[in-house]
Amino acid sequence: MYLIIFQLGGDSSTLKLKINRKLKKTGARVIQKSVWTHENAQKLIEVASLIKARGGKAMVLEANVIYE
Repeated sequence: MYLIIFQLGGDSSTLKLKINRKLKKTGARVIQKSVWTHENAQKLIEVASLIKARGGKAMVLEANVIYE
């Protein structure tokens, strides 16, 4: 399981909509406003690259279960 955490710069409602649609299309699931999860790291890396190319910040993390 992988996570993407991102922050878009300024008033970027159009970019936010584009990013959210792209994440939904890949099958990612939203956890919070700018935190999504997916089984495929490469799909999240592609979205993170798009965010960074548009001046935002993004990280893709690997999630590990600590306690269940």
